[in-house]
Amino acid sequence: MLAVIVIHKDHQYEFNILKVVSIVPLLIFLLAILGIGLGLIIACLTVRYKDLNFVIVFLLQLTMYTTTVIFPLNAAPSEMKAFIQANPITPIIEIFRFALFSTGDPNFGTLIYSLLIGILIFSTGFVAFNRVEKTFVDSM
Repeated sequence: MLAVIVIHKDHQYEFNILKVVSIVPLLIFLLAILGIGLGLIIACLTVRYKDLNFVIVFLLQLTMYTTTVIFPLNAAPSEMKAFIQANPITPIIEIFRFALFSTGDPNFGTLIYSLLIGILIFSTGFVAFNRVEKTFVDSM
């Protein structure tokens, strides 16, 4: 957090520490739910299908270009916006960008979409992991 404050001070960004402190922990929590859920699902699949590791590495690289990590959402082509907005990580990154750099036009309603998808992915991963956990050793 200190690094973010120093960078903002050096680059003269408009910086509101209250906005960052109030929003960023929620965003980190949402990312954690999505990450843990996807991790559980991927763990279940890669134990059974060993070559899936190569596909997952490729898909993760491809996913970086379908989120707004590299570019803001308003810079995306209009034909692709619906596809990009379907990714549950896109609203999280857009609100990170708004909280840290005061850029963009965040839609906080899309966080509900991200939360629901995150809960669904986490629940699916948790159930799948608990079912497959008993046979992990047999699959290795």
